[in-house]
Amino acid sequence: MLVFLSLIACQSGSTYDVTGTDGYSSFNPSTAFFGASFIVFTNKEQDCMDMAWVQRTNMDGEDPPYESNLQALQITFNESDVTEGSFSVGGEAPVKAEFLNISDGTFGVSKATEGTLEVDSIEDESFVTGAFNFAFSEGQISGTYDIEWCVNIKT
Repeated sequence: MLVFLSLIACQSGSTYDVTGTDGYSSFNPSTAFFGASFIVFTNKEQDCMDMAWVQRTNMDGEDPPYESNLQALQITFNESDVTEGSFSVGGEAPVKAEFLNISDGTFGVSKATEGTLEVDSIEDESFVTGAFNFAFSEGQISGTYDIEWCVNIKT
């Protein structure tokens, strides 16, 4: 029985350990995927089909890209697909990290002011593995990840 349960755990998909706050909201993700030029963690249970809301530009105060309340950490590569390497965020960096907060129809976006993203390995259309540590104006979010690819996250 223990072997059977171990096999189920190994087949469950993404694994990650993410903790922190943007300074206003603590963040406890329950879903994570990568696709196109994005790595995304959300506090709402979602499957790959639910992830089509991910978009390149998120502006504070605009209409939210998702219809329900949601918190998400979205990491976006500026020019390309997710690639291996070590990347800085903030300023003119090749990667940006944003904490998205959709609450009762309002949309808030906090951008990471500094930090790093490590992408250790990528298995095309399978998994991406790495770690990150991002500072926001009032908080910090960090974590490690080994997350599944999602065909529904597009550029």
